[in-house]
Parts: sequence; structure tokens; C-alpha cells
Amino acid sequence: MLKKFVSSFLALMILVGCSGGSSSSRNSAESIAQGLIKDLKLEDKVAATEQRILQGLMFFPEDTVDDASLYLSNDKKADVVGVFHLKDAKRSQEVLDCVEAYRQTLKAQMESYAPGETFKVDSAIVEVINDNVIFVICDSLEDARKAVEKL
Repeated sequence: MLKKFVSSFLALMILVGCSGGSSSSRNSAESIAQGLIKDLKLEDKVAATEQRILQGLMFFPEDTVDDASLYLSNDKKADVVGVFHLKDAKRSQEVLDCVEAYRQTLKAQMESYAPGETFKVDSAIVEVINDNVIFVICDSLEDARKAVEKL
């Protein structure tokens, strides 16, 4: 009886050990976003957005994004860092359209409340890199481009 239990347990452990490799093959949206924030020195300027709020801002269609991280300015500026992992790369345009709609809404808000920020919003970086949509708005466009190119 004990022998059967031990051999079953060992078989289960081997199966569990073999199944965990695929999830570590890519960085999470959160880790990518935090890397961009660190590279752009935005640690004190942006704050993480809860997932339910993120969905309310971006309105991603169902089954397009399976991991997302969004940091918004905490000082009434236009700074944004967003990383959205595509569930299906073929549907990237749908996600890009949602990011563009948010960018246009943000631009309209900035025109009314902080006109000096509209240039940053117009110069936003929105790119698809490695099955991720990267969205960055910050003061230094050049530094942002370099940080995104490193991905």
C-alpha cells in the first residue's frame, strides 16, 4: 500500500514539474510596465490602476487581452504606461483601436484642464512588441522610444 502511494506521489510530482514551463517564457505585463517606469524615472509620477478600472477605461473586447498593467499619472498630468498582452496576436488592431480611443479621450481632457500636456498625448508611443501592446506617454519622448526599443 505504501509503495503504491509513494510511486503515485512521485508520478504526480513529475507531472507537476513538467507542466510549469510555459508560463515563465514571457514577462508579465506588470513586470514590463514596472521596467518601463523605472527606465523613464516615473516611479513618483504614476500609480497602478486596478484591473476593473483598467477595463472601464480601455473597453477591450472579450478574449483580446489576457494580462494587462496600466499606470496613470497621479499628479494631474498625462503620463501613462500601459502594457497589454494579446491573447491572440491576430486581434491586435482591436486592442490598438481601444488604446487610441482612450488616447483621444485623454487628449480632450488635457485640452480643457492642462493644455500644456496635449503635445505629450499627441506624441504617445503605441506599438505592438512581442504580443504586447505598449502604450507610453511621458515628458521625454526620446527616452521613451529608447526604453520601448529595448523590449
